[in-house]
Amino acid sequence: MPPPTKDAAKFYQTFGAAFERNARWFVTRPVPLLGDEGTPIEEVEAMYAFWYETKSWREFGYEDEEDPTQADSREERRYIEKKNKAANKKKKKAEGARMLKLIDNAMASDPRIRA
Repeated sequence: MPPPTKDAAKFYQTFGAAFERNARWFVTRPVPLLGDEGTPIEEVEAMYAFWYETKSWREFGYEDEEDPTQADSREERRYIEKKNKAANKKKKKAEGARMLKLIDNAMASDPRIRA
């Protein structure tokens, strides 16, 4: 997560790369990227609005702690599925908070917004 920065050149390099890495998780295409100092303010505002409002399709099922197919009984399988679902929901919420922090830091550092 890039921290806020005052240096304009470093801003475009650091946050541009971060936005490009995270763009792959969005449902809506095409994903507007950060742009540069020549990008009109209307496009900049639309880009930030898009990033704040768009939903991510990122899932965390591949990180499940236990495999429900290895359960000995139906009750155990349901318990494992419930536990995995709760863990995935928590990870999804943390991912949303991380994205909001990225967008907030970018807006706070964006020289086009500050101008």
